[in-house]
Amino acid sequence: MRLTSVFGAMLLLAAPITSCIPEGLRTFTFDIDETVTVPGRNPLVNTGLVPADVIPPDLAGILSEGVKNEMDTEQVPTNALESLQFTNITLTVQDPEENGTQVRDLSFLSSLVFKIGEGGDVTTIAESEANAFGEGSTTYTFPNQDVELLPFFEAHDTLEIITEAEVNDRPNFETKLDFHFEITAIAKGF
Repeated sequence: MRLTSVFGAMLLLAAPITSCIPEGLRTFTFDIDETVTVPGRNPLVNTGLVPADVIPPDLAGILSEGVKNEMDTEQVPTNALESLQFTNITLTVQDPEENGTQVRDLSFLSSLVFKIGEGGDVTTIAESEANAFGEGSTTYTFPNQDVELLPFFEAHDTLEIITEAEVNDRPNFETKLDFHFEITAIAKGF
């Protein structure tokens, strides 16, 4: 009889230890990358650059699918998440130099804002700083806003990303622009 009560006490002591998994063991980070080809100047075509030329088409779908795929890979259902956040958003120009001379940069952009939500419930995720895309800049990392994405993802099973871009003139040369999104998810500790 005494052995049973000791075993019962051991189970009660072990339960809090196993149910409180350290956050570091519940955290995983993954990357979603997309490349856009921004058209360069063409003397035969006199059209200006428009935001659709610099933003990946269906960005919301690309990010949502990337998150879903990672959750499936990690075998973590959405309802088992405690947090979901962008921890890094970076733009990078591919091959900025030709023959040792810089010919490509981010100066075709004036500003870029990423938001999430719909209707009146819209939150800014990342916003470029003033003069972030000056002449000669080839990489830009957005300041982290620490916006919790989980409520939006749970409500719609997608990341309804809205982009607001202001553009300048077309770049002199066709420019491949890499969008890098780093997302950190934290599973519940149960």
